[in-house]
Amino acid sequence: MSLWPQERPPRQPGLGARPATSRTLPMLCTIDRRANMNRFIIIAAICVAFIVACSDESDRQLNICNPPDIEAIVFMQNDPRCFDVHADIQFTVSDGNTEYVLLELLFDRGPPYNVPYSEIMTFACVESLQVDFMCYSDQSWIRSEGSMKIPVSCYEFVYISVYADTIHPLSITNNYDGYIAFELEDNFKCTEVESLYVAWGSVSD
Repeated sequence: MSLWPQERPPRQPGLGARPATSRTLPMLCTIDRRANMNRFIIIAAICVAFIVACSDESDRQLNICNPPDIEAIVFMQNDPRCFDVHADIQFTVSDGNTEYVLLELLFDRGPPYNVPYSEIMTFACVESLQVDFMCYSDQSWIRSEGSMKIPVSCYEFVYISVYADTIHPLSITNNYDGYIAFELEDNFKCTEVESLYVAWGSVSD
């Protein structure tokens, strides 16, 4: 057998397509590279579009890109007039990173609930929420304050109910996991109110 390159035999009529030569292989490789490049460009464009969408503030508010791990709401379940006319309450709810400051005066009074309620708050997946409250009056420098931690779990809807009352909420309903009572300053007490009771419960999302 000769080791020298052999000349390509002439194409015989009727034998079909010309076999691939060294000139056709680079063309095939170029086609593959272009296809891969097109796929890369499409995937990169999708990723960029997703990142841009997730960076938009309105999308974050709608939780499209980052669904919340915990949602919570505050209800003012019992607020007798003798207490309401001279006391306002401010709540602060936090997971250590995100914090909401809520004024009971601005709670929604409309449907679907028959008691004043806050906006729905969204938090990261944590073991507890910090809840602080402050009772205050424009006619007095005296304030009543309290702080507590509510145990929570991921993917729960947490409801926090506040009662200005003389009896604890578990004597009224068993729909709570627990409660804490805070005795109020004398300036905020009245015939129907001695303490502020904060109760909590949850349902799985």
